[in-house]
Amino acid sequence: MIIKEIKTNFKSLLIWLAVISFFMLIVFITYPTLMSPENVELLSQITSVFPEELLKIFNMDIASISSPSGWVKSEGIIMLILATSIYSSLLGFKVIGKEKEQMTIEYLAAKPVSRDRIILSKTLGSLINIIILVVATSAIIIIGLAISNDLDLYIMIMLTLSPLFVNIFIYFLTILISIFINNKNGLAFGIPFAFYFINILALFSEKTNFFKYLTPFTFSDSRYIIENESLNLLSLIIWLASLIVILLTSIYFYRKRELI
Repeated sequence: MIIKEIKTNFKSLLIWLAVISFFMLIVFITYPTLMSPENVELLSQITSVFPEELLKIFNMDIASISSPSGWVKSEGIIMLILATSIYSSLLGFKVIGKEKEQMTIEYLAAKPVSRDRIILSKTLGSLINIIILVVATSAIIIIGLAISNDLDLYIMIMLTLSPLFVNIFIYFLTILISIFINNKNGLAFGIPFAFYFINILALFSEKTNFFKYLTPFTFSDSRYIIENESLNLLSLIIWLASLIVILLTSIYFYRKRELI
């Protein structure tokens, strides 16, 4: 069942990987040309009049976008987290929702396999696809930066793999939601953007900083990685505990709920 789940979503995985990789490669190819000394100076003048809050949202107060690695640390990592989070959300709604829509859930429920095994196998299968997407994208970014001679390997490994934390949280959360709500692509797209908007609110000021406790984007805190050159251990412990709670809750309600 795990292999079947991987194969079922493999085509969409390749499409998402191709689109993200193509965009990243275009950036690495064109960046040296775009960032001429004159353009760098012009960019510096433009960003100097930006509000501090705006610079903070895009990490532009701690990373210069005049270089490829600086772009990855600012706009690039945000785009990567959002794109992979949408993919994870879509997969989360399909784990149970697709079987319900196609009525194949009846067939699965009739087999001599426990509901726990069904949901765990399907969850693991799509989870592997998410990991493949993020790891492959990370490798492409690192290779691109190495070719550009602008690579800090240690930070970039942590930074480009950090989307996994928010991706997996959103993935588990949407699996839980899909037990009660049929597959809705609008909701699958909306959840990552809603969480990102909450994350933006948290960065606006000290008064709104508490919003960071309401969004999984805190688990993939690129600012913390850039400033401390390490992962936030406490955040990872909370992340892991949250996943366990969500997964156990999903299993519990999946056992109790009528599937058809």
